[in-house]
Amino acid sequence: MRKIMAAFLTVALITANAMEVKAGTLTPYEEWGSSEEFVNGATFVLEQRNDYEEWLTRELQRAKEIYHINTITVYGLEQYDDAYKTCLFETLKSLDMKICVRIESYDGETFAFTGEDAADVIRRHKELVEFTCLPENRDVVFYYGINMPVDDGKVQDNLGGVNSQKCRDNQVSYAQEIVKQMRELTKAGGFEDAKLFLSVFFGWDASYEIPSYDSAGADGYFINNYTYPIEGKLPDADAEGADIINAERLKATMDKFQTVYPQGPPLVIETGFHTLEYNNDVMPAQTAGLVKDRAAKEAALKAMYSFYRENYPNVAGILYFGYNLFNKEGNPPAEMDWALLYPTDGENEAEDAVLEGNASVSQDQEASGGQAVELGEEGALLFQGCPPTQQQ
Repeated sequence: MRKIMAAFLTVALITANAMEVKAGTLTPYEEWGSSEEFVNGATFVLEQRNDYEEWLTRELQRAKEIYHINTITVYGLEQYDDAYKTCLFETLKSLDMKICVRIESYDGETFAFTGEDAADVIRRHKELVEFTCLPENRDVVFYYGINMPVDDGKVQDNLGGVNSQKCRDNQVSYAQEIVKQMRELTKAGGFEDAKLFLSVFFGWDASYEIPSYDSAGADGYFINNYTYPIEGKLPDADAEGADIINAERLKATMDKFQTVYPQGPPLVIETGFHTLEYNNDVMPAQTAGLVKDRAAKEAALKAMYSFYRENYPNVAGILYFGYNLFNKEGNPPAEMDWALLYPTDGENEAEDAVLEGNASVSQDQEASGGQAVELGEEGALLFQGCPPTQQQ
């Protein structure tokens, strides 16, 4: 039973003034606020399940109330049917949350930043864009994130290398065309003030000579910027925040962005952290975003947020990768714990706590295990210890 009636689950004590069980607290965001002020964002992995309506309501409410997320982004949203998308958008609207709609998919074999490629990308996402432009949906869209896949090795080969003149020239003309076609498509759907953001990627080591896309007239940009271990070393959680996130490395990418875009356009940062601890302290091949352990990850999240808020006034927000994401990466592949929300296996059941004062166990078919705990005035639950997912 993880449902506690009128109670928050904390590290040790639950008081009668609280409302619900809270899960883990790994989050960069100390408080919830409007996305217009700052994007407290995260990649949200959707699940195809029979009870998706209840699941979306539960998980998005948790994302907002516990992790202070005000904006999500979803990969492959165009693959979901209208019933699922409608439920997603209605739930987001009810929670005053926004979504970054990704214009991501392309033909990786032939893509070369051509006009034909722009038309193909629009075709792949046309139904999704039309759905998001509906009057009942457009207010939920914070911006459309348009992918510029310069990191794809096949795309680079198609253009003679990422730093070739052809690659640079084609990127500029493609950015102009894809923004033009997206403006036409959103306006045709009645979404007159849709915001379009283009991705910028200077390479994991900032070695790509990416041209300015300013002539495309986008409303902003989003950029990948991940920490890497300093000389292969992973600091402990009590180290300086700048060392845990390798701030100098992050700064190199930001310096490059500012050189290409000196006017300081709105910029959203896409970044994330995974831990060595999760892979039993075996160094993975994928070291982008790697930190030592959960405690270091918590420190990294706070340091990363402060790094951007304190140093870059044009940063409009962060899209953390990702809220509930675990995936295998690298060669050989290893599972990465990018998630803020960890699996809840092994969580304490409320009825197993020490009941103090006016607290009692009752039957509740909706609660796990069929039991719930009711707290009266001055009632409390005392746990001897809580796993990370229940620490608040």
